[in-house]
Order: sequence, then structure tokens, then C-alpha cells
Amino acid sequence: MLTALRAAVAELLDTAFDLDVYDRVPDDVNALPCIVVGYPSAAPASETAVFDREVTVYAIARRHDAGDAEGELVTLADEMFVELGGTRGVRSSDGLHLTVERVTHRVIQIAGLDHDAYLFTIESPVATC
Repeated sequence: MLTALRAAVAELLDTAFDLDVYDRVPDDVNALPCIVVGYPSAAPASETAVFDREVTVYAIARRHDAGDAEGELVTLADEMFVELGGTRGVRSSDGLHLTVERVTHRVIQIAGLDHDAYLFTIESPVATC
């Protein structure tokens, strides 16, 4: 259930973008910009026998002072929103319905340096019966 969600999101983004897609935030600033598909979670939905699965996806920019890092990040976030189907969602190659629940800005430290990032919360419901 959780593995399928993480794999589906990683495959979709890896196919759509010419950036590395990682399962953890890289320690090396030379790996940036990149996309990271985090750990999924699940919680009961309001409907009986349905769970709402979520996974956080990070779009991480180069350092603050590296050229147009901010512009590149905002453009990547816009493109990711579209690729993930926005609030209407998209079907993954294995049939999961993925929707963007939230997009928030964060600053992440990598190798002791601040990097801007957008965190996407991707949701996918699943019946458990």
C-alpha cells in the first residue's frame, strides 16, 4: 500500500523531468536541483474501509546565491504541479489516482547550507477491504 504510492510518484516524476529523483535528501549540493520522494503515511478517511495515503515530495533548488535558483525552483514547482494533475489529479501507470493536497515553501539545510524547497503533499485514497 505505502510502497506502491511511493513507487508510483517516483516513476511519474522520474519520467517527466530531466532531474535526479531520490528517496532521501542528498548530502551533496552538487546533486541539486533535484526531486525527493519522501516517506509515505496513511490515515483512515471519513468513508468506511478507505485510507488516505500521503507522500511528501520535495523540489529542492540550488543555493540561494546560485544564479537564478529561486526562479528555477518556482518554475520546477509550477511544472510539478501540472505534471501531478493539480487538484484534479492524475493516474499513475499502475492506476493510482494522485492529487496535490498542499504545496508549501521550506528552507532545507544540505551540507550546512540553506536551500529553498517546495514540499508537495500528494494524496491517494485506497480501499482496504
